[in-house]
Amino acid sequence: MEKQKFKRKTACVIVAAVTTLVVAAFVLVGCSLFNKDEPIEEQIPDIETQVYGALNDALNEAMSDDESSDELLTGTDNRNGFEVISYRETETGVVATLRVYAPDLCTVVEEIDENYVFETEEELRKVLIEAIEKADIVEQEVTIEFEKTEFGYEPIITIELIDAYYGGILKFYNETITNMQKEDEE
Repeated sequence: MEKQKFKRKTACVIVAAVTTLVVAAFVLVGCSLFNKDEPIEEQIPDIETQVYGALNDALNEAMSDDESSDELLTGTDNRNGFEVISYRETETGVVATLRVYAPDLCTVVEEIDENYVFETEEELRKVLIEAIEKADIVEQEVTIEFEKTEFGYEPIITIELIDAYYGGILKFYNETITNMQKEDEE
């Protein structure tokens, strides 16, 4: 039996699958993120603080709901984050521009694809985890909306935000799949 070799497809699929778990957690968490016993009037009046807290709570809640916390995800989450650059109030809430930073997972996957061949998934995961810990940090500006509720602001999580928060891996994954489909058609 021939040993299975893991390359870009597998590395990308593993990282994207782990990231997809986080996206699913965001969807499942939904409106349950906020302390519904405390009306908005009793919260800190500073909008920027509320917006930051609401998004931070959403991200932390999604991570804590993922019971199968993965080393790949944990390594990324230890190095990613965001800050509110600006915001403006709207009739229904707030629109905020964020600076989102994360390890450059695209470059990690490309470098591993170019420089390694793995015989097992375990070998691949070990190299991925080590590479994530050493990866350069990339930054991206992302604009998201926060819906105002009676209990505070609720972030409307977008794929663009999740992609930035996880170093561009979702966009990279989509491009890789598209390129593989084009190659198969030729």
